[in-house]
Amino acid sequence: MNADDTNVQLDDQSLDHVVDVPHEIQLYTWDCGLACVKMVLKHYSVNMGNFLQVCKELQFGESVWTIDLANILALYRVEHHFYTVTLGVDKGYSGKAFYRAKFSSDETRVNNLFQDAQYKGIPVSKGTIDADAILNHLTQNKVLIVLTDWNILKCLHCDKSCTPSLHCFGSLIKTYQGHFIVVVGFNLKQKLIYYKNPAYDKEMCCCTMKNFEKARKSYGTDEDIIFVYGLENSVS
Repeated sequence: MNADDTNVQLDDQSLDHVVDVPHEIQLYTWDCGLACVKMVLKHYSVNMGNFLQVCKELQFGESVWTIDLANILALYRVEHHFYTVTLGVDKGYSGKAFYRAKFSSDETRVNNLFQDAQYKGIPVSKGTIDADAILNHLTQNKVLIVLTDWNILKCLHCDKSCTPSLHCFGSLIKTYQGHFIVVVGFNLKQKLIYYKNPAYDKEMCCCTMKNFEKARKSYGTDEDIIFVYGLENSVS
C-alpha cells in the first residue's frame, strides 16, 4: 500500500481506529525503547517489579537496540514478531554519528543476539513491512513498536504546541537519530498515524502517513518494527 492511498481494504473496513495504551515517559536520553516496552507491558497488565533487574541481566547498558526490546518482551512472555531489513548490524553504521561511539562493542553483542534469537524462541524475520500490514494489525487492537528517525518524524500537535519532556538529542544535530515509538492507531480519511512518543508528556501524538513512512524507513532504522500480539497462551 502507498502511504497516501486512502482506498485501503482493511479487515473491518474501519476508517479510524485507536488502541488505548498507557503512556510512559522515558527517564534518560537513551531509554526511549525501554519506555515503549513498558507501555506494552502496562497495556497487558504485566508486573514489572523486576524490570530493572531484567535490563541489567541483558547487559545492553545505555545502548538499546531493537533486538534488546524483543528479548525483554520474550522474557515477559509477550507474543511478538520482529521484522527488519538487516539481520544483525549494518557495517555502514560505523560512520554514522548516532552509532559511532559504541559501534565496535555493539556490533559483536547485537550480532550474537540475532544468532541466538532462534534458540531463544524469539521470532525475527528479514523483510520490509508495508503500510497495509501495519494498519491491519492495528484493527485487531494490537500495537507495534517502531524505530524511527527523530529528525524526520513530525507530530502535528507537539511540534507546534509543546516541547519534549526530555530532550533526547541535541537540537542542532541533523543527522540520523534513532527513536522508538509505540504505534497505536490511524485515521484513513485524514491520512494520520497515532502513536505514543516517550519523549513527550502528551498522551497522544499524530503524524501524516507519508511522514511516518519516511521516518521509519530512513537509513539507520533498518525498518525495524515489532508486531505485538499479546501475552502467551492468551493471544486471540
